Amino acid sequence: MLSALAFRKEAEVTTTTLPDSSLEGQTTSDEAPSRVTYLTAVTKPLVFISCVTMVASGMTSTWYLSSLEKHLSGTLQVSPTTVSLVYMCPGLIYTTLTPLTGLLLDRGLPKLPLLLISTSSNSAAYLLLGPSPFLPLDPSLAVTVVGLLLQGVGISIT
Repeated sequence: MLSALAFRKEAEVTTTTLPDSSLEGQTTSDEAPSRVTYLTAVTKPLVFISCVTMVASGMTSTWYLSSLEKHLSGTLQVSPTTVSLVYMCPGLIYTTLTPLTGLLLDRGLPKLPLLLISTSSNSAAYLLLGPSPFLPLDPSLAVTVVGLLLQGVGISIT
């Protein structure tokens, strides 16, 4: 959602204004209105950062699913029903926060801090999913669920 808004904003900036309809038939300047292409839009820094963040966030939502099931059922001794409920955590947060993020963006909330929050949230989520050996945490269902919830926050903001 954030990337789409950034693309639209950058596309509006790169286009030139068409002549006023009251001037039809009159000659205007030699400049033709510039056409926005994907290449010109993606070369804008905000659009490029948004695209990279969106791709990275989208990839994060699926690659761990097979190994997470073995971790939950083998290491944590969680039932298959609980595993399926745990898998719903990112989607629940995503569907809840995406409209709220859109509303805040429509009201003028700056985009770049949100991208920083989403990237930080995804990074923290991956540290908590195992949890990472760098953290002084023992594997538990609560830590894994918090990691998945943070990932839902990151995806929804992106």
